[in-house]
Amino acid sequence: MPPRGFEPRSLPYEWNFECADCILYRITFLSVLPLDDSGIYGLNIVMNNYYCELNLPPVLSGTEAIKKIYDFKRSIQRSYVGILTDFNDLLNPELLKAFEQLDINPVVMIAFGHQANSNFIMKPYVHADLSRTKDGWVKLPLSINWEVYDTSVEFNWYDTLGTKECYPPDINTEDPVYLYGNGINYSERYVSGKPTPTWNPSWDFKPVQTHIFKHNRATLINTSIPHSAIYSGLENRLNISLRFDINVIPTWESALERFKSFI
Repeated sequence: MPPRGFEPRSLPYEWNFECADCILYRITFLSVLPLDDSGIYGLNIVMNNYYCELNLPPVLSGTEAIKKIYDFKRSIQRSYVGILTDFNDLLNPELLKAFEQLDINPVVMIAFGHQANSNFIMKPYVHADLSRTKDGWVKLPLSINWEVYDTSVEFNWYDTLGTKECYPPDINTEDPVYLYGNGINYSERYVSGKPTPTWNPSWDFKPVQTHIFKHNRATLINTSIPHSAIYSGLENRLNISLRFDINVIPTWESALERFKSFI
C-alpha cells in the first residue's frame, strides 16, 4: 500500500502560470473496475474532453521524495510552484515501469504546493498551458496529475467569453521555468512579484466542467483548455504534475490513445 501522511508538512510560492480558448463539447465514458485492497486505483474511470482518470500507480517513491521536493524550494511561504527537470529518482518505480511499457518519458515535473493552516482561499487562476518549440509557443495538450495528500481540490475548465489571450514574451533562454511554466493569460499578463489585482476578468468566467481530485489517483488533464485548480482547505496540499514531449504526444486524442491500456 502506498505511504500516507508524508512529512514534512510545510510547503514553500514562486512562479505563476498562464490560458486558451475553450472547446465546448464532451464525450463521457464510464466503467466500473474491481477495487484493489489499497483503494487507490481501479475505481470508476471517467473520460471526457477535459480529463480522464487513469489506472496508474501513485506518483512518488516515498517520504524521501517529498523531502527532496520541499528542499528544492528553500523559502517557506504560503504556496509555491516548483519545476524540476531531473526527477526520475523521485518517481515510483512501478510508475516508471508503466511509462516504459508505453514507450514514453515525462520531460518535466511540476509540484504545486499549499501550506497548511495558511487561512488563505485561492482565487481562480485561469490559464492554459504552453510548450515552447522551435516554431514558437504551442498549446500543451496534456499533463498527468496526482494529489499526494488527501485534500479536496476543485479543478475547473472554463468558457473564456472571448476575452483577449495574452501570450508570454519571446525570450531566448533555456530556463525551464520559462520553457515549461508558461501559458496564456486573459486581458493582461500576470507578472511574478506584482501585487495581486483586486479584480481580474477571469474571475467572472463560468466553469463548463468540474473535477474533484482523488487521493493519489492519476488524472489525465487537458491543459490546452482554460482551467484552474482551486484549493480552500487548511491542510498541506501537494499536487505532482508530469508533462511529456509534445512531439511524442501532440494532441488530446493521441493522449487518450496512448494511455488507453490504463483507462
